[in-house]
Amino acid sequence: MSAVLACVLVLSACSDGGDPEQVVLPSPSVSASAEAPGETPAASPSASAEAPDDAPDEIDVTTIPDEITPEYIEAVYQTISRGRLPYTAAVLEAPPNELAAVPTGTRQGLATWLAGTQLRVAMASLEDLASNDARRSEFRPVAELGATTADVLRVVASSRSCLVAVARLDDTGLSPSGGPSDVLTILSFSPNETPGENPTAWLIRDQLRNTDSEGEPNPDSFALEAGLDTIAEAADITCEGSG
Repeated sequence: MSAVLACVLVLSACSDGGDPEQVVLPSPSVSASAEAPGETPAASPSASAEAPDDAPDEIDVTTIPDEITPEYIEAVYQTISRGRLPYTAAVLEAPPNELAAVPTGTRQGLATWLAGTQLRVAMASLEDLASNDARRSEFRPVAELGATTADVLRVVASSRSCLVAVARLDDTGLSPSGGPSDVLTILSFSPNETPGENPTAWLIRDQLRNTDSEGEPNPDSFALEAGLDTIAEAADITCEGSG
């Protein structure tokens, strides 16, 4: 079985990471611009979208430093993860519906924090959650939901146009059965051109699990050693000159 990075659609309680059911998606090079299914009116998400209280005070996520460290990427990831959390909470607070409709404004709100493949994957996950009552039991109560965190093990590429890193995600805050993932994740970020509610300089663009084309985990060493061109064959990245 060849070691290749496979893009998968996360449809589990732990939509930011964890040990999910997997559905192989088309290559990121294939157009996936179809709009999300209908949305139903609902109150604006009530959970706070502010930067997490436990984010390191000394790390300024609003700018792009001269040297991008693992700690900087971890702080950016956690801030974005916390910012997107209210949209998960809003779906969990609404009754399940057979149309898989999510509260009005969900896609626009998520677009403040996410882009590209990750925005599409997040929407698909929330639409599944809206209609899948069984998945709801896998989450913590809304008042106890917490951000997924990232332990960044490798910075693959960093510039003012992109960030690519390898991390181990921990979704303990979303699910009582969650924890650090056994499978590494390749994270891709693109610049946040319109800072506002999202105080960071970045949007999460992709979260690519280190699995092969059949969804089986690759050795950690594959993600930790893969070159940018190899990653670009499967991941949605914005690094200039890649691919």
